[in-house]
Amino acid sequence: MKRASRFLSALAIIGVFTACSDSGGASGDALTTAELSELTGTLMEPMFNLLFGPDLAAPMIPRAASAPVSDNIECDEGGSLSISGDISDTEDGGGTVDLTETINSCGEAYGEVVFTMVGDPNITMTGSGDDTSGSLSINGGFTYTATDGREGSCGVDVDATITGTTISFSGSICGVDVDLLTDDLIIPQ
Repeated sequence: MKRASRFLSALAIIGVFTACSDSGGASGDALTTAELSELTGTLMEPMFNLLFGPDLAAPMIPRAASAPVSDNIECDEGGSLSISGDISDTEDGGGTVDLTETINSCGEAYGEVVFTMVGDPNITMTGSGDDTSGSLSINGGFTYTATDGREGSCGVDVDATITGTTISFSGSICGVDVDLLTDDLIIPQ
């Protein structure tokens, strides 16, 4: 699966310092930081691509004709991610988003280990914005099993605030405060 450069860089930063543990938002066997980064990127990239395109370009939410979204992305190691919902225009020139990503035994390899993820309870993205500002909430969770025998679950509770061309993150992934782990992102014009 091709990776979106700047968003995944932020997710990699999250992942470099994040590992699932038995506290707040995570349970089961631990993931290495690199493994978590890979899995998080696999799950988040398709929804961000629907909003920003693969190059992470403004505007935050496309101002195209309002339309329901229905997309199915095949995962590298079997299974899929199904995204459904709506991306809509508002009368004031902005837009709204309400998406659900269903994780259908999505397989992702990291090194020699293949991880299979299932939604627990899946991932949602809601928000609104225009060319200069907006906000997104990303919530839900997933479970994973690995070919090396590990298994566990991980919660996602992240907010993104867009001001001008800067995206700032807050919340947690696997119970770790992302505000302490990420730098702001800049959206190219």
